[in-house]
Amino acid sequence: MYCFIFAASFPDKESPERQIKQNSIEIFKALEDTFSFIIFAVFTIFLFSFFQVDILIFLHAEKQWYCGHLHLRTELASHLVLVVVVVLSADNVQQKMNHLYYKFSNDSDLDAALNPHYLNVLENHDTWTLTGWRMFAVRKPLLLSLSAWLFTYGVIIIQFFYSPQN
Repeated sequence: MYCFIFAASFPDKESPERQIKQNSIEIFKALEDTFSFIIFAVFTIFLFSFFQVDILIFLHAEKQWYCGHLHLRTELASHLVLVVVVVLSADNVQQKMNHLYYKFSNDSDLDAALNPHYLNVLENHDTWTLTGWRMFAVRKPLLLSLSAWLFTYGVIIIQFFYSPQN
């Protein structure tokens, strides 16, 4: 035990656990950088197809233009499935990273006391959260927020198109 404490007290000596933790954080940050672009692209495509279908449906409702909407609705549904799959996959990755975080945090108190960098990694739990460019966390509640936003948008558009003309 004494040899372990003595060896762990050297600041330039890096333990395998510390190296694993540091590598995990670096991998997670690289994943987040790549994932931020993917989530931006997926949400942009989904919202563009949603607005496209909305405009065509309301133009059809106003009898100004007609086109078969089946392919557009199918495209919108496929984009919706893509958004759900990406968000649920991100949530799964987040749960695995949280499991890894708690596994690291349940190490012995002696290791934490001897390694101040270890405490900094554990105290900074924000580095373990998968986000879209640090603007929002990509978790399951994001789907609820998106659906509430789309519902509100739909209600506003319906009220606009079906309001009585003065």
